[in-house]
Amino acid sequence: MSGDLVQFVKLLMKWQMHQCMEQIGFEGIPGLCVAICTLESPLYEFLAHKGIALDELCETLSKEMKVSKVLVQSRMSSLKKANPIMGLRGSHLGITEM
Repeated sequence: MSGDLVQFVKLLMKWQMHQCMEQIGFEGIPGLCVAICTLESPLYEFLAHKGIALDELCETLSKEMKVSKVLVQSRMSSLKKANPIMGLRGSHLGITEM
């Protein structure tokens, strides 16, 4: 939802803190490599796509982030995949600077 680079960096730092907290105490398998995929969150499968549910989601997000509902709807539609076969295939949650 960032509107500028400063806000974008602040949001990334907040996200990084959450990711680090999730990894604290994580123990791998001794002698084996462990890969942690931080961009593997299939949110689109669980979030509303249309209708009343989407409207309610936008309302909730706008209140939570203290931004207008119109801004949330605008950002959601600008990030929608036009062709799921192309683009960021395999990355369900991508971090993209626009």
